[in-house]
Amino acid sequence: MTRKKKIAIGLFTGIILLLSAPTYAKCFIFVHGHQDHALSYNQAYNYWEHNGAWWNPLDNDRQMLSTVAAGSANKYAIINYDSTRPYWMGAIDVANKINKVLNGTDTSCSGQVYFRVVSHSMGGAVMDFIFGNARTSDPYYNFGGANFSNINSRVYRHLSVQGAHRGTYGADAVCGNAGATCNFLAGVVTTFTGGGCDSGTQWLQTADSWQVRTYASSPGTTTWLFGGYEAIIGSSACLAGEDDGLLAYPSSFACSGSATASYSTSNVCLSKQESYGFRDAGQFHENHNDGRGDSDRDTVRAVYGGLWGSTSTGIKVRSSDSSAEIIHEVWAD
Repeated sequence: MTRKKKIAIGLFTGIILLLSAPTYAKCFIFVHGHQDHALSYNQAYNYWEHNGAWWNPLDNDRQMLSTVAAGSANKYAIINYDSTRPYWMGAIDVANKINKVLNGTDTSCSGQVYFRVVSHSMGGAVMDFIFGNARTSDPYYNFGGANFSNINSRVYRHLSVQGAHRGTYGADAVCGNAGATCNFLAGVVTTFTGGGCDSGTQWLQTADSWQVRTYASSPGTTTWLFGGYEAIIGSSACLAGEDDGLLAYPSSFACSGSATASYSTSNVCLSKQESYGFRDAGQFHENHNDGRGDSDRDTVRAVYGGLWGSTSTGIKVRSSDSSAEIIHEVWAD
């Protein structure tokens, strides 16, 4: 059997196994990443609006919102929160708003029974804290009075696109805790962009004392990890191994060990920051902004045991695709 045939069979088998829930209409709940200011609902809405992406709420012709089984359609809910605060504070606000979607107080997804969370960047750490503190045995169970347990029991999957699960050396630099050159570059950038070492950025540093894995257990809801490997000139020079210009692989693939370790497209960590609950989806030639939408369809590479059922890492499985489109193909139909 040829390699191409094996890849095709692996993708088909993987998708069939993933679609264990009936193909009824679903609700996609979008949790944004870090910005240098608190986001209003409209700003959070626009965060996902990127060149007509399939998950763009304005684009009703795309398939995420199209008619599916039983004549009903997939719906979406947009969550906004203040990402200049630490992820563990953001988690309280995010959880309260997700629960409003789940109980119907927020009518964005009224009538839906299958829920998926799609997060990007810092949103991954926020959801790690929620799903990792949703059981009575977890270290910060239902922290701040938020009902994490309800979310854990009712959300079917967490799809983490370029998630900041282990923080980023870029945050170290912005907060003055990286090497001298990277500290300088970060200072120049923040001078012109208006960003800085706010509490949200501070808690995305790579030291264990800042990281969500120190304050949460394994996620009770399976988290699928989508990593980006399109570097950005300048910022990527401060990151080890493959990265999306902001997050290196140890973060987007929730690796155990060093948060600044170097991985390549043919060598992605198998051991995760927690003992279970994380699964690799694939590697996408997207930079950090591309991960918010469907703006850059490019090469996709497999990860061992990922969506393509590959027994090796780094094999090219698509020549023109994106994380958004793969989420659509696997979870939205």
